[in-house]
Amino acid sequence: MFIGRTQELAALKAALDAPDAALIVITGRRRIGKSRLVREACRDRTVIHLPAQDETGRLIFDAFKRACLAHFGDHPHIEQQTEWLGLLSSVAMAAKMTPGLVIVFDNFTALSDAEEAIAGIIRTFWLSGLPALSGLKLILSGANITRMTELAHGTPGVVAHSLANCEPLFFDLLPLPLRDAAQFFPGYTDEARVAAYAIFGGVPAHLEACNPDEPLRANIVRLILSPDGRLIDEPSRQLAAEMRDIKVYASILRAISNGYHESGEIRSFVMGDHSGVSISSYLEKLRLMRFIGDNRSIDAGPKARYIRFTVSDALFRFWNLFVQPNRATIDAGDGDQLFETTIKRQLGDYMLPGFEAICRDFMRLHGDEVFGASAENVGQAWGQGYHIAVAGRLIDQRPLFGASEWHTRAVGSGGADYLIRQARLSEAAAGATIHPHPAYALFARSGFTDDIRERAKETDSLKLITPAQIVRRAS
Repeated sequence: MFIGRTQELAALKAALDAPDAALIVITGRRRIGKSRLVREACRDRTVIHLPAQDETGRLIFDAFKRACLAHFGDHPHIEQQTEWLGLLSSVAMAAKMTPGLVIVFDNFTALSDAEEAIAGIIRTFWLSGLPALSGLKLILSGANITRMTELAHGTPGVVAHSLANCEPLFFDLLPLPLRDAAQFFPGYTDEARVAAYAIFGGVPAHLEACNPDEPLRANIVRLILSPDGRLIDEPSRQLAAEMRDIKVYASILRAISNGYHESGEIRSFVMGDHSGVSISSYLEKLRLMRFIGDNRSIDAGPKARYIRFTVSDALFRFWNLFVQPNRATIDAGDGDQLFETTIKRQLGDYMLPGFEAICRDFMRLHGDEVFGASAENVGQAWGQGYHIAVAGRLIDQRPLFGASEWHTRAVGSGGADYLIRQARLSEAAAGATIHPHPAYALFARSGFTDDIRERAKETDSLKLITPAQIVRRAS
């Protein structure tokens, strides 16, 4: 089942449908759906596929040569090639008989590890003009985001290991947004879909591992809290796929998951109070991999240095809070008991920052549905005496302020009054003129009381948003 990626799939199909040659680079973290996207786009097309393994360059070359011969049959020019440039050139010449041929180098980082010169070879091949003879399509897909980005865009002053001047079409796949992820749970309530997203995140392979016919609790226990659970070691595998030595990175993620959000306190947690070691490079790497986010209050000045770090990946955060510290219990087969005695009791608190992030994403993606104007620069605002979970600006220049509540009580007018007071503190702290008609959004798991519903009917500035509206577009 292929879900989401509508824009990426359309753009990739358009490139493959065009008569011109196309060089395409696709990246994204492990299990994000790169290969699945390529398969969907290449459906009913002529494809030579090389799923590069962790082997020597010669073995990978021989595998690609066999795949080419399997496609073209007895072809002497291909058969006699012993190096990459000659083989690619021969394939391009032979492809004149099958215009639009697609060559896919999957796991390209493994190929580049085995054959260090491969990027330069492909660059030379592409700039030779041979691919244009048959409208050849070449797709390079790899999980190491940093390296694949450098491959596509180059590093200043370095040409040998990039596709400089080739102008490849570049796809950087992100986790699925909530509305796409919710389709993996067709029988769940909207509230349960939000909770599932806050735990499993938007990585398609993680969502596909869930059984939509099982309740959320059963999926959590089976996949994350069982000794042989499919996702119990996934965060470690993800880190190992991107970094060589994961100890410091894993410790930083643990610190942030446990509430240490400032650089200094994260460093103290990881390195000790008296360590002079900088963790800036580690934080930057985690940010580039999108495992963490760095947030500055949106009402802060341009030179403000106060940054809070958060764990961007839901599964990483859940794992660090509940799996890593209780691994012995899980390995003993007591994951079900762990859920009942510990996780179930703490799940409400766990959901608070996760629901806040979901609400911010909703405003970024769907703000026009509630306010008739898209939102931009959506983030948080904090300062002396205030913290606003959702803050930004609508494209009609109205400031946006939002609050999210994940508890079992319906939100009343007091929630709106508190948000308005917080918003005024934020505007005053920023030295901004108080806007006469700001936009206020209240998000609530358990809905709203009659008094605030009546109040919202009297103004276009106050919107009340439930999980149903977050998950499903209003008809």
